[in-house]
Amino acid sequence: MLNLLLNNETAKNLGSLPPLTKNTIWKGDSIMAKKSISKLKRICQVEGCNQKYHANGYCSRHNMQIKRHGKVLKRTRFDPNKFIIEGDICRIKLYDRNGHEVSEAIIDAEDHEKVKGMKWHRCTNGYVAYMMGRQWVGLHSVVLNTSKDKMIDHIDGDGLNCRKINLRKCINQQNSWNQGLRKNNTSGAKGVCWYEQTKKWKAQIRHGHGRKHLGYFKNKTDAIRAYNEAAVKYHGEFARLNLT
Repeated sequence: MLNLLLNNETAKNLGSLPPLTKNTIWKGDSIMAKKSISKLKRICQVEGCNQKYHANGYCSRHNMQIKRHGKVLKRTRFDPNKFIIEGDICRIKLYDRNGHEVSEAIIDAEDHEKVKGMKWHRCTNGYVAYMMGRQWVGLHSVVLNTSKDKMIDHIDGDGLNCRKINLRKCINQQNSWNQGLRKNNTSGAKGVCWYEQTKKWKAQIRHGHGRKHLGYFKNKTDAIRAYNEAAVKYHGEFARLNLT
């Protein structure tokens, strides 16, 4: 039996109500079917998430996070980048696969519209790129609106700095001239190494299709100076100089 509490107004209109059945309940002054209530959409209990309920009070995504990590993650690798515009600069937050911030790239604020629809990543080579199909496309290529096979040089050597003032088109050889120290460098200076046979510092530079020998020096500073002078001569605006 249903316990019906009818107010005076409801009682007056009782004749206009549909017949009551065991599947009928009252909600205020309205009659609703129990079956219709069971079909009401249930959503994830995580604040701000409007995804359909899956299990344990969560949507399928957050329920899986609880199972794997024991908590709801603030970010995942599927979430979009965060863009922060400060004056004429736009900062792009970059995250790892666990949603942790690892670094940030910068572009001109006017280029925000070009890049906001892509998911940007920090690559192992130091550059920033997004995946298009099965190929990576660099942030610098999108900023300069060039094809992904065109070589672009970062003037300051920082792959995260993709402001147009820091980018210039080049050929592969010019790009290599402006590279920093290699991982196997032991002298701390580009183009300089210790030559055991002569017990002196050896200086050399990339020129043409090979290396040009610049001499042996007792003093490391002299070897560095020799490389810097040759770099200005042979590499011009693409020269990467050592600090002396």
